[in-house]
Amino acid sequence: MTSIPPLPKASKGGRPFSLENADHERLLTMIIALAAEVSTLHDKLDNLTRVAGCDAPFSAADVEAYQPEPAEAEARARRRQAFVGRVLRIIQADFERAQTTEDMDYDDILAMVAKEPERA
Repeated sequence: MTSIPPLPKASKGGRPFSLENADHERLLTMIIALAAEVSTLHDKLDNLTRVAGCDAPFSAADVEAYQPEPAEAEARARRRQAFVGRVLRIIQADFERAQTTEDMDYDDILAMVAKEPERA
């Protein structure tokens, strides 16, 4: 099993924030870290499933050493892209909305905001 080196107790200098609220920045950072862990667990589960499907005894080292075929690696990359897209969907939607409203006049923006949200 791979050991993770300890993090320094404190970094030098101030931490830059890109969001207006530092708590929101911290929350986003935690969510992204958790999403990375979930993605890694999904890959490990996929490794385990594929190694177990070989009908031969295997060890934890076999699971860690498993290298997916190119087609499997491409499928994993597509899955990761879709996962990241779902996690960051709201941020992307806000960005796209901001881009769209830059060229709109005030009355159009009011009409868009006042419109009933579509139900799925």
